[in-house]
Amino acid sequence: MHLSTPSGLHGRGTINIAVTWELNYWATRFGLSPDDLILIVAEVGTEVADVRDAVFGPPPRAALS
Repeated sequence: MHLSTPSGLHGRGTINIAVTWELNYWATRFGLSPDDLILIVAEVGTEVADVRDAVFGPPPRAALS
């Protein structure tokens, strides 16, 4: 069983900062304060992948052989 996100999220792959429990969930998941998460979402949007990239940097690209 995969437990990466709680059931009931408003959309797969997005963050709804208007829902308190969801804001707190994602802030904790990314190691941020809720206020910092709100600022990042304002800059990059609600897509989890975009927020993750803004927090941790883009994933490394595979080297071409």
